[in-house]
Amino acid sequence: MFISAISAFLFTFISKVAFGIVGENITINVRSDLYSSIIKKHIGWHDDSTNAPGILSAVLASDVQLLNGASTEALAVMSEAFFAIVAGVVIGFIFSWRMALVAFALTPFMVMGGSIAAKIDK
Repeated sequence: MFISAISAFLFTFISKVAFGIVGENITINVRSDLYSSIIKKHIGWHDDSTNAPGILSAVLASDVQLLNGASTEALAVMSEAFFAIVAGVVIGFIFSWRMALVAFALTPFMVMGGSIAAKIDK
């Protein structure tokens, strides 16, 4: 159990760091592309009230950050859950193949229950 806890800590730390770096790179690239496209717009485009500097700054600050959260944080949680299920099934097959078959058969129900719970919490 101690080795399992240490390995879970290490893999969670590595995944958070790796997905954090990827997310920041995505955020920087999208903000850079958005800013350069705003700069290249015709001067009359900025006269529209929906294209005011405050609104454009808010888009650069918040909407791009939402893109980061939707892409990398959700992907990190899904990959962590997938590898936890795979590791649990492998360990189950090593120690008790009958129990592992039962757990493997119940996995779709656990996934459906988790998705329903996530929708209810949303």
